[in-house]
Amino acid sequence: MFFYSYILLWVLVIGLTFSNLLILRRIAPPVPRLDMDDVGLEDGMSPSTLKFETISGKTVDLVQSNKSGTLALYLAANCGACSNVLADLHTYIKKHNDLSVVIFMQGESEHEIAHKVGDLLKIVPVVILSEDYKEIFRISLFPFAYFLSPKGVVLAKGGVPAGNPHLELLTHLALSENKKKMVS
Repeated sequence: MFFYSYILLWVLVIGLTFSNLLILRRIAPPVPRLDMDDVGLEDGMSPSTLKFETISGKTVDLVQSNKSGTLALYLAANCGACSNVLADLHTYIKKHNDLSVVIFMQGESEHEIAHKVGDLLKIVPVVILSEDYKEIFRISLFPFAYFLSPKGVVLAKGGVPAGNPHLELLTHLALSENKKKMVS
């Protein structure tokens, strides 16, 4: 009799384990998110200033109605992780040519920033990140990015130290169906 109860116990344990695994598979996986998504402007907000002067003396507008959105990157010239972002930016721009990209960079001088950005300076507007701009965007950590709607509204944000994988995740989060509904 003891032997049969022992077998019955193991059948129940295996059966319950199997049913728990089936239930856990049906639970939705966690929504992917970026670190530092609780920093900065809230989703749905718009920065108080949307036009900035670039290193080259031109004006760049973060409102780009003819584009799918704007990726605003906040980098520092002396930031190692920011180099990952800069290295991957060519690939990102080629893949997402329907987006506008603007780099805000903190550095000791305009020359240091231009040197750090390199040939991206020819295709991406670069703005010197002043203390006033850091307050406007409420950022203090680098590398950080906002994805703005064509109207200049924050759709997604977060830290992007891994470069392209994080930029792609940010873009995915911003262009997801829920974000589109929020802006329209």
